[in-house]
Amino acid sequence: MDEDELVLPAIYNFTPLRALRTTSRRKLSSFLDLEGVLVVVDNDGIDSDIVNDYSGLAELAGFNYQDIMDMKRQRSPTTELLDLWTGQNGNVGKLWTYLYMMGRYDVLTDCRQSISQVFIR
Repeated sequence: MDEDELVLPAIYNFTPLRALRTTSRRKLSSFLDLEGVLVVVDNDGIDSDIVNDYSGLAELAGFNYQDIMDMKRQRSPTTELLDLWTGQNGNVGKLWTYLYMMGRYDVLTDCRQSISQVFIR
């Protein structure tokens, strides 16, 4: 794996999630809607056990248990998460950071091009 594929260009750090195209959201969902595995992440100096799918991403983004259970009932929990997180001023930089923390390098490498298209018009 090329280390450059895991680095997000600075221009995206504060790009709002609302800039993600439908294609990017679907691609992210195709990975994160699948059941993940339990991983340990360092979240601000505190080790936490999370599942590295949409539910762990939601936890890192600050959603509570009830919110995550509501997401689970949706056709695409990841799409629901991204929609809700967009309304809370989520950004691409945080999304990228959390995916990295969860060890989802597969998502980072496979979705990089799709995510980078937010600035291509």
